[in-house]
Amino acid sequence: MTKKKSTRQLVIFFCLTVFPISHFLLTEQELTLFYLSMLILSLIAVMMLKHYHKDKEFPCDFDENLSFQKWMWILAGTVGSFILMSFFGSISMPSGQFDPTIFVPTIFFLGITQQFPTYVNDMLFNIALVAPAEELTKLTCMVGLYLFLGQYTRDKKIKLGISVGLPVFFWAVLHVYKNPAYIGNYWHVVGAFSSGLLFMLVLWKTKSVLAAILAHGLYNCLVIFLVSQGFLVVPVT
Repeated sequence: MTKKKSTRQLVIFFCLTVFPISHFLLTEQELTLFYLSMLILSLIAVMMLKHYHKDKEFPCDFDENLSFQKWMWILAGTVGSFILMSFFGSISMPSGQFDPTIFVPTIFFLGITQQFPTYVNDMLFNIALVAPAEELTKLTCMVGLYLFLGQYTRDKKIKLGISVGLPVFFWAVLHVYKNPAYIGNYWHVVGAFSSGLLFMLVLWKTKSVLAAILAHGLYNCLVIFLVSQGFLVVPVT
């Protein structure tokens, strides 16, 4: 009797995100298309890499299903990221302000005051598009760099350091690039870089990019909710 292959939760997650993504394509097309393009291109790239290379060549697995223990890592990543961003943000931000460094369409792009349906949309946008697109893009860059560097060195630490550090650093810089609220504040880059490394650690420990996506998305949702309720004040761009 052949063993049944379990359905990957990562696949189920993307099946469910079809509905909110369809909604955002009808309401905020330009920003949605940007993240959707990142998401689709990174998915295609990482599938091609996995198809043409053996699993043992990869720095880590990334499509394992989640267990209770892995959910502990997701929650740790969410809370840890909030603590890191709070700490590094407090160094350079005015008293009482918080540095979320996240994309919230209705605050930073549409200028709409947050009310119930608005902040719920923002949370869905981050869970369905922002977090998946960013984490999958980082994963694709990490795997691609790791395999590329294998042509020049067999030192696993060097390959991991470069293949993880470069994509996360680039991702961190993009969070503050050309943003008037953050010009000259390099602590924001340090905070985003630290959070990015934490999400990669969640991926490494759980062997699931879905875990990193959920930790990232839950952090963004937590900040959006706290801002919408007036518990946090973000800098105005």
